[in-house]
Amino acid sequence: MRYLLLTILCFTVAIHYAYAQSDNALGVRVIPNKIMENTEGIIQVYANSDSIIKIDKLIATSSDSSVIQILGIEQEAGGYITDVKIQAVNAGDAKIALAAPGFLSNEFQITVSKNTGAATTLLIKATPGTFLYNGPKLGYVTVELANEAGFPTYANTDIPVTITSSDSGVVNIMTSQITIPKDSYYAVGKFEAKQEGTALISAVSPSMSTTSASVIVNAQDPTQTIQVYVYPQTINAYKAATAYVAVQLHDSSGNPVIAKQDIPIKVKITNSSGTESINTSEQKTLIQADQPLIIKKDSYWAYIPVSVNAGLNGKYDISISAKGYTISSPAQITTLTSNSLFDDKFAQVDILPILATGQKELIGVLHLQDSSANPILAKQNLQVHVDSSDSSQSIISHRFSSGHISYQKQCAR
Repeated sequence: MRYLLLTILCFTVAIHYAYAQSDNALGVRVIPNKIMENTEGIIQVYANSDSIIKIDKLIATSSDSSVIQILGIEQEAGGYITDVKIQAVNAGDAKIALAAPGFLSNEFQITVSKNTGAATTLLIKATPGTFLYNGPKLGYVTVELANEAGFPTYANTDIPVTITSSDSGVVNIMTSQITIPKDSYYAVGKFEAKQEGTALISAVSPSMSTTSASVIVNAQDPTQTIQVYVYPQTINAYKAATAYVAVQLHDSSGNPVIAKQDIPIKVKITNSSGTESINTSEQKTLIQADQPLIIKKDSYWAYIPVSVNAGLNGKYDISISAKGYTISSPAQITTLTSNSLFDDKFAQVDILPILATGQKELIGVLHLQDSSANPILAKQNLQVHVDSSDSSQSIISHRFSSGHISYQKQCAR
């Protein structure tokens, strides 16, 4: 007996389980970290959210143009980071206000320092200082000249600086040699996050001591979780049956979120006594889920069948694992055997949360049950129609066959 997996290929489904996005926050990083009068700098603006979002129509203003002036706004390649170029005119404080459609406004203060004293030391900052293993990889290292008080200081001549990493397997330096030009006080290099771990990025220049900044690459994204579902949760194994393991990528609020890259997922099935039944047990032929399970890039869901042999009774935990992600608690499936046959009693749809992406969506699993919610078989072919509240968006037609389920589907806009 096979249970029915429901999918929809349409632009929008009018269903209570679709989620709407709220406004996202604007994140900022200022390069260089300390700005000195009569110099230029960059404010990098990005979406501080669970997913990578482009920022369009960004507006930036300065509260005091005699201290900081906005020179221009342009997007970097890819469109996920927007550079706001600024001119530090005089020493003092100015507030920068940022606004963009779909984002909460952001206001913060920048202090411009005076040009005083001779350069005696280097300052270093790695941006960002923490990476997620499955997130963006590119980072920037800013090296500044400073006086004994720690304030930025102009170079009297070109200053060569060597950038190194304590562990190139964790952080790879892309620009190992940079130069602080004469009449400037900083230079910027690039690095790439490679794998989980911690590394020190160091800067050294002749006659100046070495300075370092720590960069951490985390193993997983604490804001994203892969949720596992099993439907139906109880199946009738009077005949050989099939259930489904479905997985979704969720944000910190539990809403589905689009994957930035392919996410391969491993599935393990254990019985109630904790004995593994996939790949290591003789029960492998009784219950198994051995097909590849991958959430594809630009999707948020995936599924594979769970095959159960006839006559199997018991409770089984289905757990998953995926490198770089938090994992939900295991799902449980119960198998029992009953030869009760009904025809058109109750058709149950187990619904999954969805995003209205305009693409093919997995909305749930359709199966038969009696009035006590016990799984049953179809005695004869049954026509089942599943529809949304808006018939102009999606129409799906399905048919139960005796002892198993076949189906037809169509979608109309």
